[in-house]
Amino acid sequence: MEFVKKQVQPGVVILQMTGSIRIGANCQQIEQALAELIEQSNIWMVFDLSGVTYIDSAGIGTVVRSLLKLRKVGGTLRLAGVTGMVAAF
Repeated sequence: MEFVKKQVQPGVVILQMTGSIRIGANCQQIEQALAELIEQSNIWMVFDLSGVTYIDSAGIGTVVRSLLKLRKVGGTLRLAGVTGMVAAF
């Protein structure tokens, strides 16, 4: 998974993600980037998931934890580019 950070206004950042979001390094990357952005007073986030091809339950958990962390500091999280249905295996 790769992502690009785009600052659109002071305090507002879009994280454009591509690839798959899976347990392990992918989720840790997101959480680390989020922590750095919060430390820099960026508390309004948009996760652009239009380039994401797969997300597992750990990835969903990371998105939920991200929302909770942002709310804790007075911010929020929005999702963009969400497509399709979750497939059950």
